[in-house]
Amino acid sequence: MLTNEETATWIYKMHKYIFEEQSILTIVLKGHLIMENHLENLLDTILVDPSVLNYEKMYLMQKINLLAAMGVFTKKDIKAYQRFNKIRNNFAHDIDYEITSSDLDAIINSFTPKLVLIREEMTSYGSESVSKLQSIIFSLIVLLILQNSEDKESGKKPHHLIEVSDIERLIQYGKDAQR
Repeated sequence: MLTNEETATWIYKMHKYIFEEQSILTIVLKGHLIMENHLENLLDTILVDPSVLNYEKMYLMQKINLLAAMGVFTKKDIKAYQRFNKIRNNFAHDIDYEITSSDLDAIINSFTPKLVLIREEMTSYGSESVSKLQSIIFSLIVLLILQNSEDKESGKKPHHLIEVSDIERLIQYGKDAQR
């Protein structure tokens, strides 16, 4: 479970990791690895005995679906992760795979209001593929980080479903901390 300060630090670090890259393949692979890491951190926080599950051998979507089954994500929340994972799988089977604008638009169109808010408030993005992809992956990662945060103001713990109002409050906290 992350404090507000740790959350802000992680978000800054992830921004650097994702936005410093210009290679689409590298962005996708880094994004996937970072998502896996944050999913495992979230499972470590929520599960009473994570060793019983052996989730290290689970795929990204199995972890996402497990968290959805536990009420941490809604079915709508996981749609964007499914679409991102499909792109990652395309690269796994064809290293020369080329992401299309429609691939990226499909992910963006599946964004819930939470992900839309994160993307609009925390990223600057253009219309070119690299910029769109960076903002998509960063938004997906930030939602995982925020989901593993403790919001002392609302009393929400990581196993609670995070709402748009929670994200707005945490974004404001980050802005205030930068001043």
